[in-house]
Amino acid sequence: MIIEQQQIITTHNLAVLFDGLSLSEQLKDRLPELAEKCFVWICKRAQVKTPPGHATLIMLKHTAYAWRQMVFYLSFLEAARAAAFVSRAEDHLQKQGAGFRVRFRPALIGLRLAIDGKTVDDPHSAALGARRFLGWTVQRHWVLGDQPPGLLRRLFKRDEN
Repeated sequence: MIIEQQQIITTHNLAVLFDGLSLSEQLKDRLPELAEKCFVWICKRAQVKTPPGHATLIMLKHTAYAWRQMVFYLSFLEAARAAAFVSRAEDHLQKQGAGFRVRFRPALIGLRLAIDGKTVDDPHSAALGARRFLGWTVQRHWVLGDQPPGLLRRLFKRDEN
């Protein structure tokens, strides 16, 4: 979790690359498309059946990397274009499997609130079901829903003893 927090702070070094190579200017017209590609990949990858345990943890980590990359791209857009992206992402989410749709919707709610200048930590945001999508947690990851816990259950049983 500490490493992930550091990656969030440093934007996985994307900010350094964007600045050093003047990519924000070069890619400004493509950023919504790049963000959409990230979101489509997240939806696809998160729904691939993985064996419980380590493979599931890796899937969460990789989809969270893609989520951060997507948010980074969106951070260069004015609020109206970012909000339009979230509307398209919500449309795409509607086409996904029912279980994934329900489990992942809180991340999009959180993203929409962030674009509106709000935080998921606000009591109103929590009432809407908004969540921050991170790859690691010390508890069962909320995106997993009711999937069998596998490795996570064994790890947390050790902590309880």
